[in-house]
Amino acid sequence: MLQITVFMNGATRRYQTESFKDKYRNRSDMEVYDEAISNINYGNTKVITFKDVFSNVNISVSPITCLIECEEVIEDGISTKKA
Repeated sequence: MLQITVFMNGATRRYQTESFKDKYRNRSDMEVYDEAISNINYGNTKVITFKDVFSNVNISVSPITCLIECEEVIEDGISTKKA
């Protein structure tokens, strides 16, 4: 699961999503997210889309207009990244 924090126009929004699970190649959620960002860099797409697990809302974010921070979390909400 990924926690995505979006900073836009002075507002901060936090989302948690499982939309970046890889069903076929056994990659981590972060690797799939990085691929989505790369697709924006290559011009293949313009927004990142995912579904928030808490509100069950589909989210679309343009990385051109905001700052996006992403980190992996485990189910109980504790970060898996190393200090």
